[in-house]
Amino acid sequence: MFGRSSPPRIHFINEAAAGPGSGHEVPLDQIRKPEEVDWDDPNIRVVELPPQRKPSFKERVYGYARVIRGSALADPNVKEQGERVLRGEETIPRRRGSASD
Repeated sequence: MFGRSSPPRIHFINEAAAGPGSGHEVPLDQIRKPEEVDWDDPNIRVVELPPQRKPSFKERVYGYARVIRGSALADPNVKEQGERVLRGEETIPRRRGSASD
C-alpha cells in the first residue's frame, strides 16, 4: 500500500456539453465510466489523468516549511516550491555533502 502509485484514472468527457477549448469545467454528472460511453459518438474525448502521488510525512513537513518561509520572506519562488512538494509534483532535494551520499 505504501510507496505504490494508484492506477491512472480515466475520465470521458462529452465536448458538446462544454464546447471544445471553451475553458469551462465539465459537471460531474457528465463524466462517464468506460462501460457507459458510446464509442461511436464523434463528440467524445478521452482524458487520462496521471496517477496521484501522495507525499511522505517528511515531504509534507518540508513542503509546509517552504510555504511558511516563502510567505514570511515574501518569496513566491520558495512558496511555490513548497506547494509543488505538497501536491506531490516535486520531491525534497538531496542535501549536498550528506552522510547518505
